[in-house]
Amino acid sequence: MRQFLLGLFVSTLLGAAILFFSPFFIGEIEPWISSYYYTGALLLAGFIVLIDRHASYESVFIGIML
Repeated sequence: MRQFLLGLFVSTLLGAAILFFSPFFIGEIEPWISSYYYTGALLLAGFIVLIDRHASYESVFIGIML
C-alpha cells in the first residue's frame, strides 16, 4: 500500500508539472495542443515513476490523470 501511495503521489506531481510547464515549452496553456510535447511528457513521467519496480501501473495512470 505504501508503494502504491508513493507512486500515486509522484505521478500526480509529474502530471501537474506537465500542465505547469506547457506554456513555457509550447506557448499554449493546454498541453494536448502539441501532441509531441504531451505524448512525450506523459511517457517520460510514466517511465520516471516506473523506474521503481514496486510502483504499479494503476498508481501511475491514476496519479497522472489527477
